[in-house]
Amino acid sequence: MPKIVWPTKWEKLLLNKKIVISGEEYSNLEKVLVKGNPDYLAAGRGFWGWIIKFFFWREGVVLHVTGLPKVKYVLGFECVGGESMYFSKTRMVEDGPFMMRIGPGEVNFFILGNDKISLHEVGRTSIKTPTEKLINWGINWSKLDLY
Repeated sequence: MPKIVWPTKWEKLLLNKKIVISGEEYSNLEKVLVKGNPDYLAAGRGFWGWIIKFFFWREGVVLHVTGLPKVKYVLGFECVGGESMYFSKTRMVEDGPFMMRIGPGEVNFFILGNDKISLHEVGRTSIKTPTEKLINWGINWSKLDLY
């Protein structure tokens, strides 16, 4: 199973604004639209929303960032209604692919880099068992970060 990144701190974001973290600007935007699973329960914010996401959203999408290995980026998603959230901790391209949980609706996952980068969907899978495609792609399942 991928390692769950915990605790996660998500910040609100207007995508037309630049993010500055520790004096570095993150403005190179890349997005990937992912279809949801309509069989899943909708989840709001707060404790009960977290419980629904953690225990009932059992599918994820593996995303891969390409660019120079030392390029930093932040990841995020666009919520229903146009509000966006980003994860306040930076990652580097060399950290490799990561997984995001999928809910009932479609969602735009995005990254904001401090240099040129791109974002690609590798595939969807259960968060407990990798699909053969992901195994064949060479992803180290136990080192995959799950957000």
